[in-house]
Amino acid sequence: MDASFGIFASFGSILLIAVCASLLARKFRVPAVVFYIVSGLLLGRYIPWINTHTNGLQAASDIGVALLLFTIGIELPLARFFQRGKEVLALGFLQFVGITFLLFIPLLLLLRTPLVALLVASALSFSSTAVVGKRLSERGDNSSATGDLTIGILLVQDLISIVLISILSSTSLISFFVVLLIFIGVFLLLKRLPLLTAFGLEESTQLTFALLFLCFWFFGQVKLPLPTAGFLLGVLMGTRIEHMALFSQIRTLRDILLVVFFFMLGVSVSSISFALVFVALCVALLVMAVKFTMTYVFVTILKMHPKHSFSVGFDLMQCGEFGFIILLLLFRGGMLSAYQKDVLLMTIMVTLIVYVFSDQHRLWFYQLVKRLIPLWLWPRAFPVQDLDVVEERMENHIILCGYGRVGSYIGHTLHISGIPFVVIDTDAHHIQALLHKGIKALYGDAEEVELLRRADVATARFVIVAVPDHVEQENIILLVKRLNPKATIVARSHLQRNIRHLRTLGIEYIVHPEFEASLTILKRILKLYNQTHDDIKKHIHYLKIEHGMGEE
Repeated sequence: MDASFGIFASFGSILLIAVCASLLARKFRVPAVVFYIVSGLLLGRYIPWINTHTNGLQAASDIGVALLLFTIGIELPLARFFQRGKEVLALGFLQFVGITFLLFIPLLLLLRTPLVALLVASALSFSSTAVVGKRLSERGDNSSATGDLTIGILLVQDLISIVLISILSSTSLISFFVVLLIFIGVFLLLKRLPLLTAFGLEESTQLTFALLFLCFWFFGQVKLPLPTAGFLLGVLMGTRIEHMALFSQIRTLRDILLVVFFFMLGVSVSSISFALVFVALCVALLVMAVKFTMTYVFVTILKMHPKHSFSVGFDLMQCGEFGFIILLLLFRGGMLSAYQKDVLLMTIMVTLIVYVFSDQHRLWFYQLVKRLIPLWLWPRAFPVQDLDVVEERMENHIILCGYGRVGSYIGHTLHISGIPFVVIDTDAHHIQALLHKGIKALYGDAEEVELLRRADVATARFVIVAVPDHVEQENIILLVKRLNPKATIVARSHLQRNIRHLRTLGIEYIVHPEFEASLTILKRILKLYNQTHDDIKKHIHYLKIEHGMGEE
C-alpha cells in the first residue's frame, strides 16, 4: 500500500485514542483536553505512522486552531471591545511588557543568552486564545464584562504575536501591506454581500471555507501563522449577524481537528525524563504565578472589582498556541537546544493542563486566596469613590444579584414598573450607570454577608440570582437562606445538571433560559396549528415535569 495512505491511519489512531481519553475524562470528571495532551505525550512516539506523517498532522492541527479562532472571531463583541479600546490596548501592551520583563530574569539563568531569554519570555507571555475562548463560551462568560476584557487582551496579544512571528520568519514589510489590503477587500466584500440571502446556507458555507483556505494559503506564503488568518476572517465575518449561522456548519470539523492539535502538542516533546518534567513543572508554576499577578494588578488599575481581576488573571495565566509556534521557530533557527525546546514545550503543556483542570474550581481558589491573604494585602486599591449610595431602609423589595445580560433586562423592567429593587454587581461601570439613573445599586460581591445586609436582605421579599456561575449561585442562595429564610429566591440555570441541585437547596423558581425559549417557540407553533389553550397548557405542563422544572 502507498505510504501516503498512512495519514489516514494516523488520523484514525488519534481519534480512537481520543475516544478512550474522552471516556476517561468523563469518568474522572476532568476536561478531555488534559487527556488528549497526556495521550500524545505518552503514546504518540510509539505509533510509527504518526511519526512518519508529523508534518501533515501538524498542518491539520493548525487548521483546527485556525477554525476555533475563526468561530471565536465571529462571536467576538467587537463593538463593545472598541468602546473600551484604548484601555484594552494599553492594558494588553502593559501586561505583555510586564510579564516579559519579569520572566526574562529567571529564564536568563536557564538559557544563558539574553536575546534567547527575551524571545522565550515573550513567547510564554502569550495566553491561549483557543483554549480560553472555548472555556469562556462553555461557561457563558464570552459576553460578560470579564469575558470582553479577557478576549480584548488576547486580541492585543495576538497582534503582538503576529509581529514577533513575522520578525522570526523574516516576513517582509511589503507582505504586511498586502495582508492588510486583502483583509480590507474581504471586509468590504462581506459588508456588501449578504451571503445567506444571496446564496443559501450550503453555498455560504462553501464560500466561507474557500475564503478560509485561500487566506491560509496566502498566510503560509508570507510565513504568518494560520490561526491569525482564521481569527481575523472570523472578526470580519462577525460584523454581519447573519454569518453567525455558519458557526454550526464549521463546529464539527473544528472539534475533530482540535483533538489532533492537542494530541500533537504532546507528540512534539521528543524525550521525557523525571528531571525534564520536574524542571518544566517548576518553570510552569513560576510562569503562571507571574502572569496571574501581573494581570491582576493591571486589571485592578481599571477600577474593576477584585473578583473580576481574579477571573481575568486566572483565565490568562496559561501559555498558548502562539508560544508553541514561536518556540518551534527558535528551535528550527538553532537558538534552542533539543533539551531546552522539550522543557519549554512541556512548560506550555503543564500550564494548559493546570488551567483547564482548575478552571472548574476557580471560585474555590478565589475564596482560598481571600482567606490566606490578609485583608490589608488584598488589593482593593483604586476603589471607585463615587459608588456609595445614600443608605435608606427598604422593605418588601427585590434584590437583584448580577446585572449582566439577564439581570439588565430584569432590572430595566422592574424600573419602568415602579417596583422597588436594589442591584448588587461587581462591574463598576454598571453601578455608575444605574446610580446615574437614580436606581439603588451596590458595588461588590453578592457572596459577602455585609453587602447583603446593606441591601436589607432581612426585609426583602424576593432575591433574584442572575449570576451565571452555579458555585457562586449556591453560595448566594445559602447566605440568603441564612439571613432571611422567608425570602423567595429565583435562580437561573444554563445547565440541566444544575437544576436538580438547585431544587435540593429549596429553590422553587428556577429559570432555564434555553428551555424557556423552546417553550415560547412551541406555544407559538401550537397556536398556529389551532391547538386549544387547554391543550397547549397540558403539553407545556408535561414538558416541565419531564424537564424537572415543576408546574407552571
